[in-house]
Amino acid sequence: MRHVALVCFLSVPLLMGCGKYERQSGCDLDKLNIRGDVRKVETIVQTTIPMTEMIAKDYDPHSVIATLGGNTLLEFDNKGNIKKYAGYGIDGEQLFSVRSFSDVKAAGITPKPIGMYPEPEHDDVRTVKNDDGRVVEAVYLMDGKQMWKTEKAYDTYGNVTEIMNDYGSELTDKTTVEYLGYDAQKNWTEAIVTFKGLKHFQDFSYHIKRRITYEGQESDGRLIDQLDSYNSDGRSWPMGQFKKVPIGDYGDISIPDFMKNNEENRLAAAAATPQCDYLYAFEFYEPEETYATILISTTAANGFPDLESLTSAELEFDKATDNLLEEQMAKQLKTGNMRLLKWMHYDFTQINGSRCMVHRYYRYGIASSIPVYVESYTFNLPDDRILSVLFSVQSNKKDLLTEQFREAIKTLRL
Repeated sequence: MRHVALVCFLSVPLLMGCGKYERQSGCDLDKLNIRGDVRKVETIVQTTIPMTEMIAKDYDPHSVIATLGGNTLLEFDNKGNIKKYAGYGIDGEQLFSVRSFSDVKAAGITPKPIGMYPEPEHDDVRTVKNDDGRVVEAVYLMDGKQMWKTEKAYDTYGNVTEIMNDYGSELTDKTTVEYLGYDAQKNWTEAIVTFKGLKHFQDFSYHIKRRITYEGQESDGRLIDQLDSYNSDGRSWPMGQFKKVPIGDYGDISIPDFMKNNEENRLAAAAATPQCDYLYAFEFYEPEETYATILISTTAANGFPDLESLTSAELEFDKATDNLLEEQMAKQLKTGNMRLLKWMHYDFTQINGSRCMVHRYYRYGIASSIPVYVESYTFNLPDDRILSVLFSVQSNKKDLLTEQFREAIKTLRL
């Protein structure tokens, strides 16, 4: 279902208030369940899933406001209505900034990661509200037939604590929110959001921090500037042992021994891209079905530059080149029914005397709704061919495994 964690669809007209703060009943702050004369609301999330990128790709930020997902900034006018909405990526860079908003008929809160399931069509929604006027049940119908049902629970402050989606045939998913702290106005300041999908490898959990600046207060810098420190939690899979494998007659590389050679994956990759000679497809396996692979392949250079002959000026980052590489990657992924989610720019590095080009990006996967993080290293070979070593992992497991791969790539010798 094309949703993101706790997204609130709002009708948010642009009201440029001036002078004294006079919050109006029914304003956007009311819809967001935020108390007080608020000037600014900032959130950052502790997760390797690029949530704001997902919002920016799949929703129009002129009509969708993320409340418990993504790195965001909301600024309010004197009447309590949103006058600016900005979103920041997993790297802290601004993705969008919106100052005018369109009306949206549908209003509600949905917790799903984007791309989870195809959303059933519906032409009607019937809701049940509690005594406080909050929706506790929503039934989505098509031609009078129930397609799926959503149930919600709230705490004493009116914050959502649980959302259960029932798709029939015993297919359900659930999002729970544990609020860890509140400010003097009883607005929450930190929470843990947990999603339980239809399958256990779709489960994930993350922290979200929120800072609210009230009328008359001074902002203490930007919350987004704390994103790196907030995400530094030191998680990593034990380093363990490495096993050396040959790269044809070109050299060798050492692979973490918990990654197993998967011939089926190698043949599948070769069938998908017959122009490549796939030497290995290593796969990470553990009971939780974490997705991670290392693909090693060679192919004809076909115009790929001789990296060793590049000048210092040519090795400097070039925005036009980066845009072209991003466009090429998007087209390449599209042929495999995948979608580029976030491009992290190209780079050059030296590994044991061999220069290589590095690409890092996030993409939507095929079998999982959770985005995939990719690092790709490309080297020149002596016979007008190139070597590609590509590492990919579910982005919610990125911190667990990326360090091991980066240790592996350091062992490559040509």
